[in-house]
Amino acid sequence: MTAQAIFDPSKAEVVVITGKGKNQTEKRAGSKLVGLTKNGWDLKVQIENLQTKLKEVNEQIIDIAGVGVSVVIKGVSRASTSETARYNITDADSLKEALGERFDDLTSVDIKHKTTPKLKEICNTPEHELCDSVRACVSVDYSTSVRWTAEKPA
Repeated sequence: MTAQAIFDPSKAEVVVITGKGKNQTEKRAGSKLVGLTKNGWDLKVQIENLQTKLKEVNEQIIDIAGVGVSVVIKGVSRASTSETARYNITDADSLKEALGERFDDLTSVDIKHKTTPKLKEICNTPEHELCDSVRACVSVDYSTSVRWTAEKPA
């Protein structure tokens, strides 16, 4: 049973809580605040359900149309598909050994080592002398997305 199904505004106790711990106080919420809070909750649940459904639709669009395309309902909407790749250094010590003096200019540090565009290029160039040793130290995560935008009416 969902929170929506068991909520009856006439029977529910809705309170406004202020403070924390020993300083916490509760007072009964007024009817307007009860209604707004219920409406907000209903909207949040609907949005979450719709986001789940939209994710499924987006996955199906990518499965059917592929990435790097736009599916257009002329005058109505456009669904543009794309793919991104995230490069993560999984073994900084081995990568440092593989790159030698080039390590500092081919990576950046932000709590963990991140790849630079040049290092990504090395990863994607099999002919490069460092490609194999670098790829052994870097993982690549791919993700796909669909961006929805309104189309101008015809």
